[in-house]
Amino acid sequence: MKYFILVLALVCFALNSLIARYVFNEDLLDEVTFTVIRLCSGAFVLVLFLLLSKQKNRALSQCGSWYGAIALLVYLIGFSFAYTALDAGFGALILFVVVTFTMVIGGIIQGQKLSLLQWGALSVALLSLAYLLNPSVSHPNWYAVLAMGLSGIGWGAYSLQGTKLKLEGQSPIQSTAGCFLRAMVFVPAIFPFISAIQFSWYGVVIAIICGAITSGVGYVLWYQSLFWLQVDKAATMQLSVPVITLISGVLFLGESVNVIQCICAVLIVLSIGFYLKQKSRLG
Repeated sequence: MKYFILVLALVCFALNSLIARYVFNEDLLDEVTFTVIRLCSGAFVLVLFLLLSKQKNRALSQCGSWYGAIALLVYLIGFSFAYTALDAGFGALILFVVVTFTMVIGGIIQGQKLSLLQWGALSVALLSLAYLLNPSVSHPNWYAVLAMGLSGIGWGAYSLQGTKLKLEGQSPIQSTAGCFLRAMVFVPAIFPFISAIQFSWYGVVIAIICGAITSGVGYVLWYQSLFWLQVDKAATMQLSVPVITLISGVLFLGESVNVIQCICAVLIVLSIGFYLKQKSRLG
């Protein structure tokens, strides 16, 4: 049963990319409306889970942090704007690499030392991504790439903040629910970024599913898995998310990939997997 929960969590993470790409590809919602609905529905589910849990050691107003809320909002906004022009799998790979490097830089700032093998693995991942972004290989939309890069920095910073909040005594659900709730305060500030309003009730339903289920429930399932899954193994398991997204994008969204793109994707996943393996050996 525990492996089933783990697989569901990973599928939820992949579905976030697929759903976002589908919504924008079909012009069901604009980027800001989708982001706001995803944020609010995710906050509702996470707070509900928190209130129904036995974690009563901290008031809801004391959960999360403002820094975490801002980082979360940067992730959500960048994610939405990026998927107006990026394929699901391509976007997931960019997000995955940037999140990894953001957390590596955060670790170095905190005094973490990397071995020569780890630097080599990260260099392979970065060079593979750079080649993947080569216009002769993928013809990327650079504004969308930049947006996904900012999204990755936001999620990486949010993850680092989550580690800090854990040390302060907050559980993952407490910190996530608190950050989602605090991020809602900034919602009015992002409405001016709407370039063209797109709205449909079908899109609203899908955005609620993305926020409440694939984000909210997905995070709860993931945290449930972390009770028995070691952190280094958990990070390695997340390597499957870009792969799932890439394959699903081809199967369900009609996206296309060529041989070179597949090779770059494999090199990125394997090199970061090797980096994580070395990290676990070094403790």
